[in-house]
Amino acid sequence: MTLKVGIIGAGQIVEDVHLPVLRNIVGIEISWIFDKNEERSRLLSKMHRISTISEDRVFDAISEIDICLLAIPLGVRYAYLQECAKSNVAVYVEKPFARNTKEHDEYCSLFDDFSISIGFQRRFYQSTCELKYIVENEIYGGLNKIEYLHGGYNLKSGGANSFITDPILSGGGVTIENAIHGLDQILHVTSANEVRLKNAHAIVMNNIDYDTVVSTVLTTSRGEVQVDTKFSKLQSRGYGFTCFFDRAVVKCKDQPYGEIQAWSLSDKKARIEPTYDVDYGKCALNISQAFYAAWSDCIASKLNKRKGKLSADSARLTTYWVEEIYREILDD
Repeated sequence: MTLKVGIIGAGQIVEDVHLPVLRNIVGIEISWIFDKNEERSRLLSKMHRISTISEDRVFDAISEIDICLLAIPLGVRYAYLQECAKSNVAVYVEKPFARNTKEHDEYCSLFDDFSISIGFQRRFYQSTCELKYIVENEIYGGLNKIEYLHGGYNLKSGGANSFITDPILSGGGVTIENAIHGLDQILHVTSANEVRLKNAHAIVMNNIDYDTVVSTVLTTSRGEVQVDTKFSKLQSRGYGFTCFFDRAVVKCKDQPYGEIQAWSLSDKKARIEPTYDVDYGKCALNISQAFYAAWSDCIASKLNKRKGKLSADSARLTTYWVEEIYREILDD
């Protein structure tokens, strides 16, 4: 069976990853691509030999596909989501999905839970899978605390007309646009069911955060976990997770193949050489593999009519966490 995919948005992530991955999935036909920036549409059309469509054709074209990739700013997605739902077309939505839980729930209500996926493909990273295995199996005892760092000096905005400089289009700054992946990974790894923000402070300009420090407590089935996070575009923070267990400290870079490093708490000089019984056949060792796994999950959900690992409702707590951070820092 061939599934037809339409793409709305011709940005860098579509050029670099989505299109190459989709072209290598058996049973997928890319029907068309649309972007308000016609130059970008034409460029990707030539690169990948796919059709472009004009803006006045988009809604009609949606009714002719099976899955729609929405890779445009969240501030301009709603009409396309409505049209996809009306036409019974499944959607793969790039992160961030929504600015708040009210918006998140409204989008979800339009679709069956197996027809709406969010691009949190880092859940498939091998490093994420290994961290989840360590937590679930209490390899080093209970998890007590996580430190997550994300950031380096980078004030590139794409210019005054870029959506990144508009909080209505982007939803905010470094937290929702960049660090949200790490927040989602933490919730996925811990299987948390509740988020309680303790405090948050940020450097904010025009409702866009550039440097944000947050302290949070997660509730899990195994108890509470303290999470301290620092995100920045103004200073070097590094990228990665440090997890504090009863018997060990575990570090992992925020990369698909981020090597797990563990040290004994009883002897901080004693490096632990870990071996984990993880199903590595389902893990991604690079970004392309992660996107392939994410698209495979979306396609399987559509075909089997079963909610996948990237279903939108599985990320509601991620949206809530981001919403609470902005509620706190914008009221500061």
